[in-house]
Amino acid sequence: MSVTERSYVYYYAVLAKIMDEAGMNNTSEFISAYMEENEVGNGEQIDLFQSTENEKVDDEWKEADIENIHQLLAQDISTEHYVEVVSYIDKLQELDEEETNEALLADLQNLKEAIELQEEEINQLNQTILNELYPFQDISPADQHTVEDVLHRYEALNTYDQQKVQGYEDVEKAATQINNLNRARYIAIGVGIVIISMSVLLVVRYRKRKKEKRRQKMIDIDE
Repeated sequence: MSVTERSYVYYYAVLAKIMDEAGMNNTSEFISAYMEENEVGNGEQIDLFQSTENEKVDDEWKEADIENIHQLLAQDISTEHYVEVVSYIDKLQELDEEETNEALLADLQNLKEAIELQEEEINQLNQTILNELYPFQDISPADQHTVEDVLHRYEALNTYDQQKVQGYEDVEKAATQINNLNRARYIAIGVGIVIISMSVLLVVRYRKRKKEKRRQKMIDIDE
């Protein structure tokens, strides 16, 4: 072992002192000038007594993460948690005891797929609004089914994901516009029905009066 490597050996100084007291010849080079130097490695000193502490920290880290994972699984599906879910999947896959976490890993992978479906739903909503409803000034009652479908799907999203839907305020205005158009149409239909009813009534009355006059005239002739 070179002198620079020996500078990292624990208790080397103690061993050298014992050899000196025992009158044993120490042919090793004086290493004080080489402390913390390493010709081969990167000079990092490894403390073997820290392994137990590291394992304890790892155990605590795993317990905290598992608790967080259970909280994620209990929450509503949201794209807000996607990065965190993927990160936990990677960490679980790297654990040596992976087989003991298969159920947890499967739950996370299912959650990841559900979040991806949620993201796709948001993208489809944005495409529907852009391709089928714009420009909003051309909205008509014929678009009512599409508008109501967008409103229903939007309400099914959580607050965080709703913010990803573009132009939703315009969709609400379109729904109001359609309702107003429908109301105007219903009023027009109602007025039309009243006008037609009155026209029919007037015609009936006119014919009735005409018939009555004719009958009265026939009575006068007979007399």
